[in-house]
Amino acid sequence: MLEISSLDELEQAKVAVDWVDRRILLHQHGQDGLPAAYVLRAGYGGPGDRAAAMLAMLQQMRIDGCVLALPGATEPSLVAVLVKKDAYLFDPRTGRPVPGPDGSIATWKQLRDRPQLGEFVDLGPKAVARLETRFMVPHESLSPRMKYVEGLLQGEETHVGGERIGLYIDVVALDRARAEAGLPEAKLWNPGPDVGPLYALRRLLPAEEGGRDTAKRLQRFTLNLVPMGPVYAQYGKLGLLGDLNNAVDRMKLDELLKVTATLFDLYYAQPQEMLVRGKTESMPRRLDRILTMVADAEMADANNEKGLQQAAATWRKRANDAFVLIVRNDPAGPEKVAKLWNEESLIYLLDPRLEGAPRAKEQQILTRLILSAIREPMTEQANFLLAGLSQDRAEKAEAGREPAAAAEEGREGRRAECRDRLEKTLAAAGRGISIAATSAPRRSRLSSTRSARVPATPRRCCRRSNICISSSIVTPAPGCSSRERRNDSAST
Repeated sequence: MLEISSLDELEQAKVAVDWVDRRILLHQHGQDGLPAAYVLRAGYGGPGDRAAAMLAMLQQMRIDGCVLALPGATEPSLVAVLVKKDAYLFDPRTGRPVPGPDGSIATWKQLRDRPQLGEFVDLGPKAVARLETRFMVPHESLSPRMKYVEGLLQGEETHVGGERIGLYIDVVALDRARAEAGLPEAKLWNPGPDVGPLYALRRLLPAEEGGRDTAKRLQRFTLNLVPMGPVYAQYGKLGLLGDLNNAVDRMKLDELLKVTATLFDLYYAQPQEMLVRGKTESMPRRLDRILTMVADAEMADANNEKGLQQAAATWRKRANDAFVLIVRNDPAGPEKVAKLWNEESLIYLLDPRLEGAPRAKEQQILTRLILSAIREPMTEQANFLLAGLSQDRAEKAEAGREPAAAAEEGREGRRAECRDRLEKTLAAAGRGISIAATSAPRRSRLSSTRSARVPATPRRCCRRSNICISSSIVTPAPGCSSRERRNDSAST
């Protein structure tokens, strides 16, 4: 999603760094050395976490990179992008390139010759002289077996497919690029047994998945991705938590939380993963589904707290009657329990593949109760992801358009130069023909003819993302009015 064919390696690296800067908020406590993929899922991290994610993104684009750090430091000071036999410097805290003496991105050679450039990242001349090169690579990416797996995923074996993904890091080639850029001798980044990306995945996974964690870090991480606090508060307010010492209440709550967790996975965690991985084709449609259902429920329950409490009391009675049969081993119990969850609106939400909204005019009781509990966190997440998707598309379009404009200017300059040379040649031959005089009117007539015959490209407005699409170029359009959006909806 982030790769733009018209950009060179350095410009592409800037796009990747900007994307990581938007996806991972700077947090002083960091993520305790989580792998880069998990930091992206969490959405926040320290400077080391952000640096690891930046280098991971560069790896997917086949661009080499490393970090610069002070001796004994637990966080890197700079990210170095190794292209064009130079090391271009970025600040992992701000996500911004270090300004060079001429306004461009500073390189390591410039920083070495002009240590005052390090003030951008709070490095004095003495600190700049002490900087060391570190390769921030995960241990599993160093295995030659990963190179074979990478070849399979990229389609070198026809029976697998063509998914382009980078898994293997050639440290020898990386060190060669480091030497060409003039960076100091490098070591692997491993500041401590519990920090750094070298053994981050092994520290996170439990023994049954190949790791060495015994504190259930992965389980705690997964649970913390979903904000269940408002959900428990609403269920408690509706009297759905019950008494955990009571078998019926415990069974009822377990099933209710399973359904709630499934909805959070479908509409909270999976869309986040889609955005992180760039697989966003179906993301807006899925988020539209949950936003529509939540909005309908909010409108129906507005200023009707008493009705919601009555609905909760009705469902509690039905659930108690059904689960009592389960406790008594009554053969009719399973069927009655199944009917508790057999609501058209709930089935529609639990299966995103279903087409068409529920036919019921009103949402059933259980669906109303669940939507009232997940409304706040789900709405915030959906709007945040849709805004992030719109920004990613706009940033990508802007980044791709600037080189194209520059290339067009270069072509015009070369055309003018060719015309001048040809005129001089013809003048020297005694013909005295002016290329500009003969060709300019022809172009102007052609331009005027085209402008008269070809209608202006219509502007299509996206009602949610506040962007306008014109000739397949996406640009921010804060001035789009609601009338333009309504006209666009009517025309499409």
